[in-house]
Amino acid sequence: MEQQLHWGGGGGEEKEAAAIKFVNSVPVVDLSQLWSPNTKLRTQVARSIGDACRTVGFFYLTNHGLDPALLKAVFELSKMFFALSMPAKEQISMYQTQNESAHRGYFSFGQEGADASSLSDVKEGIHIGKEDGKNRWPESVAEPLEWRNTMLRYVDEMYRIGNSLLTAFALDLGLDEAFFLPMFDPGMGLLRIVHYPPQDITSEGFDSRHIGCGKHTDFGIVTILSQDSPGLQVLNKADEWISVPPLPDHFVVNLGDCMERWTNGLYKATPHRVINQGTLDRYAIPFFFEPNADTLLSPLPIRPRDHSDESSTTSTTTLFHEPLCFGAYLKTRLAEIWQPTVQDTPN
Repeated sequence: MEQQLHWGGGGGEEKEAAAIKFVNSVPVVDLSQLWSPNTKLRTQVARSIGDACRTVGFFYLTNHGLDPALLKAVFELSKMFFALSMPAKEQISMYQTQNESAHRGYFSFGQEGADASSLSDVKEGIHIGKEDGKNRWPESVAEPLEWRNTMLRYVDEMYRIGNSLLTAFALDLGLDEAFFLPMFDPGMGLLRIVHYPPQDITSEGFDSRHIGCGKHTDFGIVTILSQDSPGLQVLNKADEWISVPPLPDHFVVNLGDCMERWTNGLYKATPHRVINQGTLDRYAIPFFFEPNADTLLSPLPIRPRDHSDESSTTSTTTLFHEPLCFGAYLKTRLAEIWQPTVQDTPN
């Protein structure tokens, strides 16, 4: 059963603390002042993001500059795609030889299992990256060119917002503001458009091991999510699942395992899952903002926040993870969840 508990104590579903609003214990961060000429304001934004990354591993992001009309169009076109027949969707399956390694194209029900200890996920989706010749575009939608161009515009916007988050991370960690940017150019960013059919958790046939998306942490650096209805749940420090519902004009941002490794455990990758308990289909649009494949994830030279000693860093502290290259790690983790020969269309 979901409970609305707070990581740091206190009561109520929403509260004000240090000028930061919380919704179901997940902080809400205003990005608008990150580019202010006022250094203090910029630092405050970065500190707010850093606080969320150190504790919850999730936060809402507002005033990010995305045109609401673009987001609305992406959702509408996503629904158009998923309404196609299964044969039409499978025409762009990522499991054709030339696309499986790129993870671009459509995946069907039962072809992914986020929780290796459970059953396959009850979802279908499509993967899209920057246009590099590896994307697979649907031809059966009403306006194929509009569909393609709208998705690519959205990917470009996710790179813009992702770069803003990288700047905030760098400021919070005491690094040069542009520290991360070269490693994400062009990067391996991936847009996932996901459809979750409703599940009646009160029915006799419901199996708690067979849900929209099983318990997991994301693999990479940072995820920027838009969702049209509730279903996302995050596991807090009391080992309780809390709901992270959609808020108008807000993204949900969370960190992945690689960012936790990169910061030597300072930033947190938090387990989460999806159960669509509503009566309608749920659509979610996560963007996974990832670095180049050859990026070495070695503990960063993080400075103390007060910067009182500019020569002092945390790079000499105990290493909790061995350095590794992002691409090799991602390939290994993806192999754990993909089940390309299994198809289990929900009833």
